[in-house]
Amino acid sequence: MSLLRVKDLSVDYRRFRAVDQVTFSVASAETLGMVGESGSGKSTIARAVLRLVEPSAGEIWFDGQSVLPLVGTDLKKFRKRAQMIFQDPYSSLNPRRTVVQAILEPRHVHGLETQGWTEKLLQRVGLLAEHAVRFPHQFSGGQRQRIAIARALASEPDLIVADEAVSALDVSIQAQVLNLLAELQKDLGLAVLFISHDLAVIRQVCSRVAVMYLGQMVELGPAEEVCQRPRHPYTVNLVSSIPGSSRQVPPVPFSPKNSHGCVFAPRCWKADGVCWQERPPMKEMEQSHEVACHHAVSLEEVTSV
Repeated sequence: MSLLRVKDLSVDYRRFRAVDQVTFSVASAETLGMVGESGSGKSTIARAVLRLVEPSAGEIWFDGQSVLPLVGTDLKKFRKRAQMIFQDPYSSLNPRRTVVQAILEPRHVHGLETQGWTEKLLQRVGLLAEHAVRFPHQFSGGQRQRIAIARALASEPDLIVADEAVSALDVSIQAQVLNLLAELQKDLGLAVLFISHDLAVIRQVCSRVAVMYLGQMVELGPAEEVCQRPRHPYTVNLVSSIPGSSRQVPPVPFSPKNSHGCVFAPRCWKADGVCWQERPPMKEMEQSHEVACHHAVSLEEVTSV
């Protein structure tokens, strides 16, 4: 059963549509990755799911309850169960508050027991009890992100939204934090919406992956299936950019004209008349593998990674 269901989600900023009719779900204890380049709408979706920005259209359901009408106490109860980890741990932590103040704040806000929780949370993320009295500037980037993770866990959530949670870290520290997130997800049965621009990271930690381009979802399926056998031309480009990939991609054209159909048409080597005029619907190619493309890449067209 899906813990989080999003249907036809759209988010507008003045005259600009940042997210356009996006549909997906996240099951309990599942990690869904969302990948795409900057400007693809990933972070906007993350914020809309938690009602940090208001959707312009669509539906969001959490544990069978519609999220969009929630206000006051009901919205507070939802946010207890759905927490976020931001990209920059230094900006997301108050520099004037100690670690113990930062990570226990959610428990105070939601009226939860605090006795003994500082040590429990710090131990859970691989830090020491003595770290509790220090300030954020006294930690490395990786340690600050562990503190941010501890704070997200403090309200005992069912869903974690991780928005580029490791992109600001060195590669070696990234691996440690990714291993920690995977361990927490498994041990606590968390549902995780993991946002990243790096498909290699998504492939490492996620069971399914949604590929975004200019506010629209273009491919959705099991992570290994999407990475090994990408069916959308944009996903082929993403997979080819993974270091060590042997995938060969046809020369990518570019047209300055606007497409009224597929958003990727100006950069697609397979685009023809219908691509410029009609938006392709999401359709299932193989079991649980969907793609929004009039001319999906065949398994024979491009050598597997």
